[in-house]
Amino acid sequence: MNSKKEFQNVTKVSDSLINKIAPYFKFPDWVVKRNNQRKSTNRYTSYDKTNYNKKVIKLSTKDINLATVEDLRTINGIGSALSERIIKYRIKLQGFSFLNQLYEVWGLEKEVADKVIAVFKIQQKPSIQRVNVNTVEFKELLKNPYINYELCKKIFNYRDEVAELQTIAELKNIDGFPLDKYNRIVLYLVAE
Repeated sequence: MNSKKEFQNVTKVSDSLINKIAPYFKFPDWVVKRNNQRKSTNRYTSYDKTNYNKKVIKLSTKDINLATVEDLRTINGIGSALSERIIKYRIKLQGFSFLNQLYEVWGLEKEVADKVIAVFKIQQKPSIQRVNVNTVEFKELLKNPYINYELCKKIFNYRDEVAELQTIAELKNIDGFPLDKYNRIVLYLVAE
């Protein structure tokens, strides 16, 4: 037993008797220290919660493509680093065209991305600058966020074989083309 309260609970003695014999109790120093710490922390946590005013941050927009760092930080789980990273990725993409592109942001956990998607929407589609797949230079095509070096080589080899792509859908004919990324890749390309 480490307190007079515990002693009373075990022995079931009356309040008057416990008050008479309690001055004779001796507890180890660590118990006294712990009990004193509990008393001091309880004193601070018993504030009147009805008077506690939480600062409410109002969003400047509900559009993910216009959201500021401060807007993103209102989401539980997003701090300054993640909010900056989301905006940098949005700039790289020239704007989010699909909400699930948030899942591609490095370090953003799915649960937190789900919270962002619950609050923000794409209210206005971004205006993406497209390049002609038939005339684009290699380095320029590599700027597409979904095209890596190997895929870029495959596209150029295919373009050399067919001389000119008639439609952008011909990209699907390339051996090893990532069909799961087709809708994202063609956001940045046109065949003219």
